[in-house]
Amino acid sequence: MIWTLLPSCRKWVRLALLIAIGCVAMQAPHMVLAQQLSTGTELPSQVSTMFSGTLRQKNLAALNDPCLPGTMVVYYSPGQKRRAKFLQDLLSGEMDFYANEFNVHFLPVTLAVLNPDQWKKVVIFAYGFPSMSRPPSIFTMPSDWSKSTAVPFPHKSDVDAATLKRIRVEGHRWEEFQYEGGDGIGTHEIGHSIIRQLAIVPQTHWFNEFLASYIGYAYLRAKAPKEILGNEIFWKVGYLNSPHPHTDLNYMETNYVDLTTKEQINYAWYQFALDQRLLEVYRQQGLNFLVKVKESFPAGGPKLDTDQVLNKLEAIQPGWKKWAENLTATRLQSLLDN
Repeated sequence: MIWTLLPSCRKWVRLALLIAIGCVAMQAPHMVLAQQLSTGTELPSQVSTMFSGTLRQKNLAALNDPCLPGTMVVYYSPGQKRRAKFLQDLLSGEMDFYANEFNVHFLPVTLAVLNPDQWKKVVIFAYGFPSMSRPPSIFTMPSDWSKSTAVPFPHKSDVDAATLKRIRVEGHRWEEFQYEGGDGIGTHEIGHSIIRQLAIVPQTHWFNEFLASYIGYAYLRAKAPKEILGNEIFWKVGYLNSPHPHTDLNYMETNYVDLTTKEQINYAWYQFALDQRLLEVYRQQGLNFLVKVKESFPAGGPKLDTDQVLNKLEAIQPGWKKWAENLTATRLQSLLDN
């Protein structure tokens, strides 16, 4: 299908594409490392370079940056202490929150909050894509989202008048608010680390992505509620404006590699669609949903396909199968509209 885009949609198509590329970059170590470790084969040299914690640690040390002590040590570019402290509180707070909730101990993570010049000396990704290395775990976050060459953030023209009023009423300044969704990418990525250390096996790619966002969102709801609105708007605008010729969950699962390498815009739409379901589930289940998921998706369980995962989720909370059916109907509606 050839998509004809309105001018107002083009920026969000670009955003969807870049988010998809970023998600591939962030998820690549989890998928590749799992495959390599399970077979005992050597890691490809490119993956080793991109996600080597030892190399990142060496590169970071060479910068001679100041650091903040704590359960999550933070190295930061000169002049970025305030930003570094904010992210330290936000991201270490996420790990502490779930460690307390589930009575577990998480492996330490070192955070690097870097300006564009220092960023390229530590990681090879475009400025603004958070990524976690393999142990020793070095997590990189940008010191200034406005200088990101990777993620274009929403402008006021993307947001309706009622929402803009809500932003003002809740005490946000637009200059800061428009970037809050970016820090949500950080809580999503930390969420992937938490999933693994809680010994939850999501079974499918799509449920793994859902859970990482759910973990980040539930934490923000509990401990950083001022960050919520920025994330919700980021997801909604992307969901409404990203072309999506494929919408079926089975397609996402069975064509995951093609989606992440050849159909990135559609892949990004899937991420945004999962976020919409996240909001529905959280309103009804809250944090208790994660407790039930941990019980229902343990390590060592049999391999499940999409239908079987949906059956398990339906037992936790009715509505999952209907939601999946509606995703398929979304594609049918798109075909009729075009």
